[in-house]
Amino acid sequence: MLSSDAPEVKEFWEKACGEMGIDPSSTYHAVTFGDPKFFDEIDEITELALQGQKQATSHLEIDFEVNNVSVRNEGDYWLMLDKSLKPRGIVQLTTVKITPFNEIDEEYAAVEGEGDSSLRHWKEVHEDYFKLQLDAWGRGREWSEDLPVVCEIFKLVYPPLEK
Repeated sequence: MLSSDAPEVKEFWEKACGEMGIDPSSTYHAVTFGDPKFFDEIDEITELALQGQKQATSHLEIDFEVNNVSVRNEGDYWLMLDKSLKPRGIVQLTTVKITPFNEIDEEYAAVEGEGDSSLRHWKEVHEDYFKLQLDAWGRGREWSEDLPVVCEIFKLVYPPLEK
């Protein structure tokens, strides 16, 4: 995940807060879905979240340590950035839980909403992505089925879904 504190990000946040009645002093994080060093489909994944199909995302717990970022909390806002770090929308975290990779279930995979939303697909793409990260980070970090995964479930708050 890449973050940005560019002026246009702050402007987007303030505009959304004004339109949606969100307290602008609320905690928010401006980041991408994934890191472009390991993953090229950031814009496609962001679009799934904007359409309401994607309602969750996952990170290795160690990702936060490596990037010196705190694990997000329920109620935090996530300003979604595209791969050029432009703001696209805002989600609010409703659930944040840490689960071993091998304990992720079908229900969670479906909520994440990528590919065919199956657990098989979730495990394939996330294992591949997580292995790329671990290899790049080095320092003895190796893949294991029981690595802790931060599972974040969210709801789209801005722009609101068209009904």
